[in-house]
Amino acid sequence: MYSSATARDTITSSQFIRDSETVNSSDSVFKLGFFSPANSTNRYLGIWYLSDSNVIWIANRDQPLKDSSGVLKISEDVLQDGTSGQTIWESFKHPCDAAVPTMRISANRVTGQKIRFISRKSDSDPSTGYFSASLERLDAPEVFFWINGTRPYWRTGPWNGRIFIGTPLMSTGYLYGWNVGYEGNETVYLTYSFADQSAFGILTLNPQGKLKLSSPICTCLRGYEPRNPEEWKRQNWTSGCVRKEPLKCERLKNGSETSQEDQFLKLQMMKVPDFAERLDVEEGQCEPMCLKNCSCLAYAYDAGIGCLYWSGPLIDLQQFTSAGIDLYIRLAHSEFQFSNATNHTNKRTNKGLIIGITVAAGTIILATCAYLAICTHHSRKGAAKHSEVVAIATNNFHTANVLGKGGFGPVYKGLLPDGQEIAVKRLSRTSGQEMNPKISDFGLARIHKGEDEVNTKRVVGTYGYMSPEYAMEGLFSEKSDVYSFGVLLLEIVSGKRNTSFRNDEQSLSLVGFAWNLWNEDKIRSMIDPDLSASGSENHILRCIHIAFLCVQEVAKSRPTMTTVVLMLNSEISHLPPPKQVAFVQKHYSSSFESSSRENQCNSNNVTLTEMQGR
Repeated sequence: MYSSATARDTITSSQFIRDSETVNSSDSVFKLGFFSPANSTNRYLGIWYLSDSNVIWIANRDQPLKDSSGVLKISEDVLQDGTSGQTIWESFKHPCDAAVPTMRISANRVTGQKIRFISRKSDSDPSTGYFSASLERLDAPEVFFWINGTRPYWRTGPWNGRIFIGTPLMSTGYLYGWNVGYEGNETVYLTYSFADQSAFGILTLNPQGKLKLSSPICTCLRGYEPRNPEEWKRQNWTSGCVRKEPLKCERLKNGSETSQEDQFLKLQMMKVPDFAERLDVEEGQCEPMCLKNCSCLAYAYDAGIGCLYWSGPLIDLQQFTSAGIDLYIRLAHSEFQFSNATNHTNKRTNKGLIIGITVAAGTIILATCAYLAICTHHSRKGAAKHSEVVAIATNNFHTANVLGKGGFGPVYKGLLPDGQEIAVKRLSRTSGQEMNPKISDFGLARIHKGEDEVNTKRVVGTYGYMSPEYAMEGLFSEKSDVYSFGVLLLEIVSGKRNTSFRNDEQSLSLVGFAWNLWNEDKIRSMIDPDLSASGSENHILRCIHIAFLCVQEVAKSRPTMTTVVLMLNSEISHLPPPKQVAFVQKHYSSSFESSSRENQCNSNNVTLTEMQGR
């Protein structure tokens, strides 16, 4: 068992822990204690990683407690023999829905005994669910996934010593760390691990019967920085974050002449920190009361609870995609001087992250690295209304709003009434461009579905985003889209555009410039300073690595778009080294055709692209 609190990492038959207490591992990474799932008041005894948002084992999943009066006692030393030190029982051999590195899913060919993973019923109900996974066909082992324990709905195919042959994604070379082993002639087991032994990931069989590999991470909120940067580089976040700039009270205490008032950073859809205190005031009084109290570090308001505030460390924050409440973090006035932020506003939330927040890595990566273009297709019935909204948002497609020009016309930036930023391409009826653009909208003229590779009659696209095989030979495939996405990733990370990048000494493109820095181990110098300030360097470097895999010169060497998403979500932990990238030198050419001109647009159709940070 991973023992996990305050001043102890073990418990014996003469000791016990109450609901509010925990047992901590020696490095404080794992904890054993009582918790309640989201949207539930039931109490469970479990083991979690960093925060109870990452529960890896539950003792009483089918027998929840109804209040906080629970006590954990051990009648005898049933976990470990006090004399011999031999482990008698461990949670790893009685899993629930989650596995961690080196944990085994095993089966005994003689006794028939198996270790199964069984999903939860729902995110708020961890009781035994409907899906399970077990190791079967032990002569040629494969994993079966079951519904209700009796009906298989998917299997991996047999293990060939390297991969499960019925799982195509494993053959791409981007999955790493799976291993089938044997204990004598009886027991067969499956484990997974990471190339980087310090890395950690939780493999979960979710309530929908799908496997999810997440690598919980912590990152510091804007205005804070890691207390121990070296530990954070090793993904050990137990030392937490410290404030960069002192608050007003501390400045005055130290004799500073600066007396500007502190401000609050608004974080939406939040799980609030632990150890909240209450104030019996109206909602509008929360902020001024907090400012008057030098100990107040953050506040929130909930209609059912009232005003909450925190005077100690902000522990266990989490940002949801829905639900949660607004949380206001107190920061020094200087933290807002170099942005357009005002009280209660954080206009840089796409780059500002959260103190001690524990989330799936993909969330952080996508929020830091890329705003994925999600194309919204509208029916004819609403086309006129949407056209009017888009026209207003783009100031009637004013030239000042042009972001760039592609083969079928310009792309305009716009601002919807709710503050959502959009990018819009204005198309004419005669343009010939299909109305289901992908990211290849930057660099491809047409989308041909169902064909691995297509030779077009002409090359139409945006210079700087087209793959080499398309620009030179008119050949495009899904891998051409991947190339365009890789360029986009490099642009976002560097804050520079490939089409306007200048390197006069060597006439390098942005891709070529970045590639040289990568090979010289100087790639950090290319990162946009605003992103560097987020404290997420490891995730930014991962994005750059993925970008280089996308812009490799040989199309078949590039990952598929599905694989790219898995990489961004850290469901594929091992990234192979990139091979030679394309278009290192800048090419000046006017041979790329445009099929339409801006002044030829007449009866217009509109493709609306919402820019959403993940």
